[in-house]
Amino acid sequence: MHLKQYSEIKNLCYTTDIMASKRKTTKTKTPQKVKLPKVNFNFKNLKEKFPKIKINKKYIGGALLAIILGITFFRFKNLVVAAMVNGEPISRFKIISELEKRSGSQALDSIITQTLISQEAKKQNINVTQTEIDNQINSLENSLKSQGQDLNSALATQGMTKEDLITQISLQKMVEKLVGKDIEIKDQQIDDYIKANKDTFPKDEKPEDIRSKVKNQLFQQALSQKFQTWITDLKSKAHITYFIKY
Repeated sequence: MHLKQYSEIKNLCYTTDIMASKRKTTKTKTPQKVKLPKVNFNFKNLKEKFPKIKINKKYIGGALLAIILGITFFRFKNLVVAAMVNGEPISRFKIISELEKRSGSQALDSIITQTLISQEAKKQNINVTQTEIDNQINSLENSLKSQGQDLNSALATQGMTKEDLITQISLQKMVEKLVGKDIEIKDQQIDDYIKANKDTFPKDEKPEDIRSKVKNQLFQQALSQKFQTWITDLKSKAHITYFIKY
């Protein structure tokens, strides 16, 4: 090997050693933390930019009331409107007014009479049991069935409901207990009536059934006459104030 070549190789190794030692002694730098910029939320400014929307409570109440009234009218429209004629409503108030003109006085007098009967029955501790009402209804149903009719059809013909019938039976029983307790139908009265009306009774009907019907009929006639006197006296003693004149 030539001296020149040896010198170059020696210099190269020396340079390499220096570079290696530098790499060993160089310290690794620790990465610095990145600081994020602070963001301040100013809610006051936000309120100023986006002001609160004020809603008038009166408008909300009015809207809710309108909705409630609309739903109520739709569900219970038959309580207000009786019919529609080409889109034009006929109110129930108009019908009631018309009926009052025609028979308001009679209807009011009937209700006053019913009220007086109920009050007097309560005063005298007179009650009508459900058994009494059921027996009367059963008797009426049997009578109608023998004539080829049924109770519901007969009531519909009269424009009545079963509740109306129960009310009438209850009032009738009250009157019988209040007014008819002293009424007595004698056998002679029954015989005289059958003799005078013998051609009106069915020939195949049993005599005891005829006597029972005649006795009940005579009792009702006597009761009706006595009741008129009794209710007239009761009305004269009652304190009745009229606010409508028909």
